[in-house]
Amino acid sequence: MRSAAAPVCLSVLLAGACARPQGGPSRVAVAEAAGTVVSRAELDAYLEQNLAGAAVDPAGSTPALDRVKSRLLDNLLDEKILLAEADREGVEVTDEELDAWLEEAGGSLPGASAAEPEARAAARRELRIQKLREAYARAHAKVTEEDKEITALLIQYATPMAVAVLPRYINNNSEMQAASPA
Repeated sequence: MRSAAAPVCLSVLLAGACARPQGGPSRVAVAEAAGTVVSRAELDAYLEQNLAGAAVDPAGSTPALDRVKSRLLDNLLDEKILLAEADREGVEVTDEELDAWLEEAGGSLPGASAAEPEARAAARRELRIQKLREAYARAHAKVTEEDKEITALLIQYATPMAVAVLPRYINNNSEMQAASPA
């Protein structure tokens, strides 16, 4: 009896060992969407980075913190999926584009200096996603002539009387609405 149980126990132990992901618990997949996998280590690093300014322990747990972590996991998955699509579409960001984008943003990145390599890498990812979205919008947005309309018009009054009369005339005799700056 004992000799028959030993091989069974050994095979169960080996099967359990083979089923474990290589690299330990940090390599365990915590989420997968559209062929994109997020490991425990990636999620922990993302949570630490995004909860760094908050007065919370990233390893702690409260219902409110759990909701925030869940949303951050969603954000991480979205980012990974969009970056995979950017790779597929060949969307890249040059150093010049990145520098101009950072300068336009005032050279500041949340929680880091724009000179830090990690901060530049995060900014590059964000800009790649922005470029992907803009390219998609340009390719798929169709504006017809009937969709076009005037949304604002700046006029210069020729007489002081027009200041009082013209806005009232526009409001009463058209579908437009006149507004005068204070």
